[in-house]
Amino acid sequence: MGADRAQVVALRAEVSTVGEVAVQLAAAVHPPARRARGAGQTGALEPLAVLVPKRRPIVLTTRRSTAPVTITASSSSEVTVVTATGELDGAVTDRLRHRLAEAVADTPPALIIDFGGVSFCSAAVLGVLVEITAAAETADVRWAVVSDQRAVRRPTTLSGLDPVLLPMTSVPEACASLRTPVSA
Repeated sequence: MGADRAQVVALRAEVSTVGEVAVQLAAAVHPPARRARGAGQTGALEPLAVLVPKRRPIVLTTRRSTAPVTITASSSSEVTVVTATGELDGAVTDRLRHRLAEAVADTPPALIIDFGGVSFCSAAVLGVLVEITAAAETADVRWAVVSDQRAVRRPTTLSGLDPVLLPMTSVPEACASLRTPVSA
């Protein structure tokens, strides 16, 4: 993770002459062979850029978590489901990364990352998701991210990671989508 984290930090801001900050998250840590999933979608994804007007400095702070965080995993012969609940902030990223990396290392046929019970999701956690989903693809593990919570969907959408993470709304929907392998 050290090199990937350094890449994400290095890509934090690229100031253009018009005062915009371009952030490229997914292109740095996702392999270029990442394919879009869904009916009729087979093309490779292009690197993402999110443009944010530069009006004031971006301040990164650490939130003090008030809700207890749980990260559990359950496995069957077909799928491993890692479920996280609570406020996922910078303080839990190492724990989350470790648990998800263990799940990928076991090379299940499919991995579902269930954030349905998440009440807060930091940008650092999104970085962990990008990192782990890239590792899953490298290990040839099919994966899906699940959350119908605004606390997860909003930062995913605003960061431009929807086309990379392709969040689904329920575990049954994710299971159904993972039954058929994505063709290369």
